[in-house]
Amino acid sequence: MDQTMIFLVLLVCSHALAAIHHPHLRSLGDAPKPATAPPTILPDIRSSVDSGVVARFLVDRQRCVSIMKERAPGLSLQLASDVKNAVKYDATTYSEILVALIRVEDTTLGAQFGADPASAPVSTDGMMVFVGLPVVSAASEPIILQLAAFTNETRPLMIPYYTNYQTVTRIDSIAMNSESDLVIVFTLLNRGDRMELRIERPVECPDDPTVGHDFDKAIGAHLRVTNYPETFDWGCDAYSFTFCNAMEAVNGENVKALIDGNVCTTMTTSKSVRCPASVTIGGISGGFLQAVPVRTGLASWEAEMINREHSTGIIFPCMKKRKSRQMTLDEMWA
Repeated sequence: MDQTMIFLVLLVCSHALAAIHHPHLRSLGDAPKPATAPPTILPDIRSSVDSGVVARFLVDRQRCVSIMKERAPGLSLQLASDVKNAVKYDATTYSEILVALIRVEDTTLGAQFGADPASAPVSTDGMMVFVGLPVVSAASEPIILQLAAFTNETRPLMIPYYTNYQTVTRIDSIAMNSESDLVIVFTLLNRGDRMELRIERPVECPDDPTVGHDFDKAIGAHLRVTNYPETFDWGCDAYSFTFCNAMEAVNGENVKALIDGNVCTTMTTSKSVRCPASVTIGGISGGFLQAVPVRTGLASWEAEMINREHSTGIIFPCMKKRKSRQMTLDEMWA
């Protein structure tokens, strides 16, 4: 047997031995499929009451694409599509930004700190303005990427449906002025920068399933929010919260998703009242204009007044990453 034939025989044998030690390799061209653990879900860890107004604004679609790619590089996400029942907008030109002015009360922490919440190291009840980009994950799940959040609370405001409490920016003030029983103007001020939200609301707010249907289609009936790519942080390393006991049950490979920020809050609703409203950006300047991709005079595409009670947990990983490249033979046999 000549040297060439001996080399070929040895090569075939080495491939056969490799396949024995790597049973997932059925042939030289097959790459092993990495084992992926199912998502970890910790439901109903915190409860809250939320009241205020939530509005959908139409903005330039290409700008939203740029924001999405900048905030979530390496993830397979798509912008949410128009779902309003009445008049359709041009989804090739526009996409949606969500702006909410909400009073949020974390009732779990409220119960922990009892009758003297002022002595707590954090604020469990406060006003905030939230700006988010509705997207759809590779698993077809509606998710809201947080773009900005503002509060005038002097202590950290604990928002149950954020995945990182430190992403809330404290501003100088949020002032309210009633123009009439139907019109309220909220003015956000910070170091000379300004943002106005002019809200037209009904005198009474009976529950309207129609407006609820539209919002649920756009942002999900069981709301999922993420501060990706920020690391998951509910304040458990800084404070002694009772709900942190649930975090002790987390283990396994999926813990890496918490560090990577690939985690969402997931919400169930026990009580809900929602009715139509209208929101207009009365004015916006400075740092607010950089953080909120809307313009002065922009009216909401759709808005709703809400009064809802929620239970919030976490799910991770909640966003599938793009497929990785195929492994080489050397990597398979390493």
